[in-house]
Amino acid sequence: MVPYRPHLVHFVYAFTTGGMEKVIATVVRGLDDFEHTIVCSTTSGPMAELLPPETRVIELRKPPGNSLSAIWALRATLRELAPNLLCTYNWDGMDGILAATIGRVRPIVQHEHGWGAADPDGTNRKRRRMRRALSRWTAGIVTVSKELERWLVDDVAVRAPVTQIYNGIDPTAFEPGARDSRIADKLGIPDGGFAAAVIARLDPIKNHGFLFDAFAKLRDTHPTASLLVVGDGPERGRLHERSCGGVVFLGDRRDVADILRTVDVFVLPSVREGISMTILEAMAAGCPTIATRVGGNPELITDGETGILVELDDVPGLAAALARVADDPVRARAFAASARERLLRDFTVERMVDAYRETYRTVIAGR
Repeated sequence: MVPYRPHLVHFVYAFTTGGMEKVIATVVRGLDDFEHTIVCSTTSGPMAELLPPETRVIELRKPPGNSLSAIWALRATLRELAPNLLCTYNWDGMDGILAATIGRVRPIVQHEHGWGAADPDGTNRKRRRMRRALSRWTAGIVTVSKELERWLVDDVAVRAPVTQIYNGIDPTAFEPGARDSRIADKLGIPDGGFAAAVIARLDPIKNHGFLFDAFAKLRDTHPTASLLVVGDGPERGRLHERSCGGVVFLGDRRDVADILRTVDVFVLPSVREGISMTILEAMAAGCPTIATRVGGNPELITDGETGILVELDDVPGLAAALARVADDPVRARAFAASARERLLRDFTVERMVDAYRETYRTVIAGR
């Protein structure tokens, strides 16, 4: 007899490259005791390759802008799928909550993974009111950081219970290792040269320009330094024009683990973050990390112990942090070793998947 598998439907805007999509794919793979369907408001994307091959992916191809007809079409899709639980994500999840409420599809769990470029501080009053109003129709809200949990409870004042679950990764996929000179050559890193990397979508909220300005200052004292820019996105053209010497654009890559083992430091200059998957990957790979003191970053990095935190848009401060890593690699490696210990204790994929399983089964059981 085939065991019963509750059906989860995950509603997202698209399944493009991003940390949230990577978490969803990891949870889907881990929760093989559930059946999963991905519904994309627009189109799917490259991250769908991370899903188990039997996972159904539906593209609704919604046109840009708000549309009552799109909400009605989503309502019909959700009613046809008849899930045991609907999972909605971030601001675009509001459409899913609205369509499911109209279609009497229950229960719903909203997931908040971070802020978007349109509202990086979460201060937009219209969006707060919408989140608060629609939260009453959800069974609960899952958020990835304590900072997001505080924002939802205190600032948004949602009307549903909030559960905080940290992101997790498989550390065996990012084992630390010595720099491979052949990989360094392919990446354009000079022999023995200092190299930093930023791995993030080329999007305004990731704030690459801030890092470029700081890196240009570093090059005044470390002229052979390299900065590898991994990722793609709408800011590509503007950032190419703004970059200085030593900046190498690599586009989207599949060899992130090799890159993290090859560079001397990973930098995340974001305006806002939830719980960054790339910081977790750097922690697992034994790569020292510098990040802005925003969002959930301080929940991952203890400044001066497991990495370095800098203030947002403090160009001299970020340049000094880069120089600190370049000039004291022994101290930087000590940060990285402590960070990996923390990851193995608190941010494993097993811990994350078990927490989602318990949350979803509790909601489905009506408790």
